[in-house]
Amino acid sequence: MSIIEELRQRDLLTMVEREAAAYHTNVDELLSKTRDSLAIQARHSVWRKLFADPEVVWSISRIAKLFRVDRSTVANALNGRRRAA
Repeated sequence: MSIIEELRQRDLLTMVEREAAAYHTNVDELLSKTRDSLAIQARHSVWRKLFADPEVVWSISRIAKLFRVDRSTVANALNGRRRAA
């Protein structure tokens, strides 16, 4: 199953689309391995929103599995943002 299908099944696709638009990129770029700074910012924003969701427990491992990235990638993105804040 594609990442987009998984996002749709979990009612997350709309949120991902909004974040992509907010960062002037698109969902395909956000979900890709691109190093484009806007796509990275959008991707990290989605991960932060999921991790902070009070209604659903989104662990770092669960986010990594959904987006098909290593958990350390998600952890570093989340920790990097906390340090910069």
